[in-house]
Amino acid sequence: MSIVKRAYYQKKLVAYLKKNGTVMRYKLANIEEQYLDSRYRVKPRYPYEDATILNRRIDELEEAINNKVEELLRAYPSIKINNKVMKSALESESPEVSDQENQDILIYDFDKYIKEMISRKKQEDIRKGRERVEKIHPSCKDYISTRNALCDFEYDYGEILYLQDITPVMIEQFVDYLADIRESTPEHKYLTRGGLENSTINKRLDCLASLTRNFYNDDNATSIILSGKQDSERTEVIRLTKEEIVELCELEVRSASEDRIRDYFVFLCLTGLRFSDLVKINKTNFTQRKDLHILCLYTQKTIKRAEIPLTSKAYDLAMKYEFRFDYYTNQAFNRQLKDLLERYHKFEDEIVEYRQVKERVIQTVMMRREKISAHTGRRTFISILVEMGISIPRIMAMTGHTKESTLKIYVDKFSPHLREAISPLEF
Repeated sequence: MSIVKRAYYQKKLVAYLKKNGTVMRYKLANIEEQYLDSRYRVKPRYPYEDATILNRRIDELEEAINNKVEELLRAYPSIKINNKVMKSALESESPEVSDQENQDILIYDFDKYIKEMISRKKQEDIRKGRERVEKIHPSCKDYISTRNALCDFEYDYGEILYLQDITPVMIEQFVDYLADIRESTPEHKYLTRGGLENSTINKRLDCLASLTRNFYNDDNATSIILSGKQDSERTEVIRLTKEEIVELCELEVRSASEDRIRDYFVFLCLTGLRFSDLVKINKTNFTQRKDLHILCLYTQKTIKRAEIPLTSKAYDLAMKYEFRFDYYTNQAFNRQLKDLLERYHKFEDEIVEYRQVKERVIQTVMMRREKISAHTGRRTFISILVEMGISIPRIMAMTGHTKESTLKIYVDKFSPHLREAISPLEF
C-alpha cells in the first residue's frame, strides 16, 4: 500500500505526505491541471511531451519517494519528513541513472527540437522588432502537426518509436497512416485526422527529416525518410477573374456585416495579402509617392518587406475602414465569406478537385465557392498579374515570396505566352 498520495498543489503535481506533525509536498512534475485526468495522470493529448513517457517518469519518481518514506519511517518512526529531508534522502543513495531510457526517443526529442525552434524564431523576431499575430511562428506549425501524427502512430501501433526504428518499412507504414482517415472515440481522441494528400504527406516527411538531419545528424535516417515522399503536383488554382471582382463589388448586400465581409475579401484580391498580414496593418503602413498610394509592410510569414501599389478601389476600402482590417479571425472570416457566397448564389460553377493520395488520384466535383477562402484573394492577385505579363520578381516584391519556384504554377497556368505556344496549330 502506498504511503504517499498524488496531489495537485500550486501548479505542480506532487507526492503528498502528512505524518508526525509535518507535511511533505514533493514535486513530481510542473504541469497545468487541465492536462491531468481525475487520477492525476497526464492525458494522452498533452502537447509538450509524450504522455506515456512522462507518466512513466512520474510513476518511477513517486515509487522511489514512497520507498524512501517507508525506509525512513522504519529506521526513525518519529521522523518529520518534509521536502528538504526527502531531497537529501533521495540524493544520498541515488543509483547511477542512465539517460539511455530517453535516448533517441523520437517524440521526446521532437518536443525538444520544436521548443528550441520556437525559442529561436521568437528571438529572431525580437531582434528584427517584429510582433506576430500568432503566438507560435507559422513555420513551426507543420512540425507540431508532424509530432502529433507520430504520437497517434505510436498509439495505434502500441510502440514507442526510437531513431533506430526509422526503416523503409516503418516510413512506408507511416505514409499509409497519414493517408488513412481515423475517427476519435469517447475512449481516445486522436491529435490528427489523417486523410492527407500527397503534398501534405511530403511536408510531414520533410519535418521528420529535419529532425533526423539537424538534431540527430543522421544522414542515413534522413535519406530513408525522404525516399518515402510521394509524387505530388498541385493541379488547380482556385481564383477570381478581374470581371468577377467587379461583379462582387457591385453586389447589393443587405447588411453592414455582409458589406464588411465583401469589402475585406475584395481588398485581399486587390493587394494579395495573407490574412495574417491583413489584420496587422494600420495607417502607418500606408504612404504616398507622387500620386500613387502604396501599402508597405514586413510580411508575418517570411519577414520580408513588401510594397504594394494600391488601386483607387483598394485605397478607398482602406479609408472606409480607417486603415484597419482586424475585425475577424481567419476562421470567422472564412466561415462568413462562405455563408455570403452561398446566400447570394455566387461562384456556383462546378470544378473538379484532384487530390493525390499515395498512388491514387481522387476526383471530387464541387461548386467553386466551396473552395474560396481568404487565401483565394492572394491567388487571385497573383494570377491576374501573371496574366497581364508582370514579371515574377516584381510580383515577389509585392507578395513577399522568397522563392520563384513557389509561383511556378501561376506561370504554368496563366502566362500570357500560353497562346503563343499553340499558335503554330491555329488554322
